[in-house]
Amino acid sequence: MTEEGLDPLILSMSQIATYIECKKKYELGYVRLLEPKGNDESAMSKGTAFHKLAEHMTTEMWPHLPHVECPQVPPETEKLWEAWWQNKGIEKHDKKRKVLGVEAPIYTPVDVVTNIPGQQVYLRCTFDEIYLDKEGWIVGLDYKTYSTDRTQDVELDFQGRTYVACLQRLFPSYNVRFEYERIRQSPPGTPRGDSKFLRFEENSEGGGKWWQYNKAGDKRKTAELWTPLECYETVDLIPTKIELETLWDETKFNIMELLVRQKAAATIPGAWGRTSSKSSCSFCYFKTMCIADLQGVLDEQTIDLLSNPHKPLEIPAELREPIDLPV
Repeated sequence: MTEEGLDPLILSMSQIATYIECKKKYELGYVRLLEPKGNDESAMSKGTAFHKLAEHMTTEMWPHLPHVECPQVPPETEKLWEAWWQNKGIEKHDKKRKVLGVEAPIYTPVDVVTNIPGQQVYLRCTFDEIYLDKEGWIVGLDYKTYSTDRTQDVELDFQGRTYVACLQRLFPSYNVRFEYERIRQSPPGTPRGDSKFLRFEENSEGGGKWWQYNKAGDKRKTAELWTPLECYETVDLIPTKIELETLWDETKFNIMELLVRQKAAATIPGAWGRTSSKSSCSFCYFKTMCIADLQGVLDEQTIDLLSNPHKPLEIPAELREPIDLPV
């Protein structure tokens, strides 16, 4: 809600994380609203395709949710969903009392000083799914598909904890948790190993096995197959109250710092400094634009060549309603 004529300020959790990671990356992505070419979803990634199919299937199972049309996804994505549903999804579905939303953004008010009378600030978090389980917990669900297994460092997942803090403020009388549903992109029954040395051979009975070959093309042994236990894992994140309060205070401070920097950037060159490190720079999809900016050649022509326009966050109608300010 805002003073009449004053739009609220909406920040996403991704914005905050980007700001903490690198100020220049934040400026390029969220101030100049640039989106590097090749970072769109025109060629739908496996992870994105699975998320879109999961959103559709969930709305089919819970008629009270707004219907989502079935997306066009590759056949392997359909097989990945079907395998997960049979091995894990049905059991998970039976533990839910009600799904409250899919791909549902929530807007949590953040009490920070902006020096603009009536300016409201909201933190937006979008969950793949929010549901109420049969034990009375509100759960924020996030699907994570992966090809290479990596340890889920739940103890240090500050972004997931901040999501829980937002859920707790939205549902103050419930226990809340964050849930990662980890799904290997190779479903159970598919072979491990380098695919160029694998071959599926049918027998006379119509069945078949995967065989592993050596470089000379000689059959060596039956290929090892992934098992359901190796393909699916649910990881719960249940922070303590003090963890949630600590991270919420840190998030508020980061937002206030961001607002101060954004104001200073109008008059002070270098306000959006770079954070240079192997981990932040090597895989940064803004790297080409960052170098061009550093060299002073990020002009309009270069921007058109390297990026697409990035849309700012939309302001929901209910957040545009005016509020009564104290006299």
